Amino acid sequence: MTGWVKVGRCDRVRAIALAASSATCLMFCAQGQALAQATENLVNPTRSTSVEATPVAPAGNVAGETPIAPTGSNTGENPIAPAGNVVGETPVTPDKNAEANPNPSSTAQWPELPPLDAAAYLPDAKARVRLELRLGERRVYLYEDDKVTASYPVAIGKSSTPTPTGEYKVFQLIENPIWKNPWTGQVTAPGANSALGLRWIGFAQMSNGIIGFHGTPTVSSIGQAASNGCVRMHNEDVVALFSKVEMGTPVTVIR
Repeated sequence: MTGWVKVGRCDRVRAIALAASSATCLMFCAQGQALAQATENLVNPTRSTSVEATPVAPAGNVAGETPIAPTGSNTGENPIAPAGNVVGETPVTPDKNAEANPNPSSTAQWPELPPLDAAAYLPDAKARVRLELRLGERRVYLYEDDKVTASYPVAIGKSSTPTPTGEYKVFQLIENPIWKNPWTGQVTAPGANSALGLRWIGFAQMSNGIIGFHGTPTVSSIGQAASNGCVRMHNEDVVALFSKVEMGTPVTVIR
C-alpha cells in the first residue's frame, strides 16, 4: 500500500534538524580533507597526487633523470647566488672606497727612504783599452776610456824590415814565450834572457811572420829602429802592458 504517511509536527521538525546536521558534517569533512592536502603539499612539495607523463630529457641528459634547467630559468629550485654571496644572505654591496684603498685598516704612512747610490754597490765598469804605437816617437801609449794612463819606450823595425802601420787587434797573448831562431833553428829557453823576453803580445799577421810586442835582453836597442819588425820593450814594461790588454784589444800603429 502506497501513499503519504501522515507525520506529526514534532517528527517533521526532528527530520529537518537531522538533515541540517548531516549537511554540516559533510561540509566540515570536505574542509578537513582540503586542509590535510594543503599541509601535505607544504611538508613534501615534490609529491604529486596527479599522474603525469614522464618528461623527455633535453639533449645531453639521460632519460629518466631530472632535466637540466637552462641557465637563468626558474625551475622552483633555489636561484644561483651572485658571485661572492651565499644564498639567503644579504647581497654584498661593492665598496668604492675599498677599491681605492685596498688596505683601509692601514693608515700609517711609509717613511721616505733616501735614494740608493747604485754606483757604490755595483762593480766598476771595465775601461775600454786600446794601444797606440807612435813610430816617430818610439813609444807605445796605453789608453783607458780615451785617456792615456801609461806609455813605454820601444824599439821598432829597421828600415829594411819596418814595423807596419795600420789598425790591428791583439790575437796572441803568451807568457814566457819560447823563441826559435828563424835562421839557425836554435831554440832558446823562456825567461828574461830569451830574445822574446817574459811576454809576447801578437797583433799583426804578415806574410813573413807575426809582429808583436815582446821583452828583450838587448835593452840598448830601446828607442832605436833596430828590430826585424817587432816592437821590443823592457821586460818590466811588457809585463805591465800584458796585464792591461786582452784578446781583441785594438792596436793602432802610426808614423
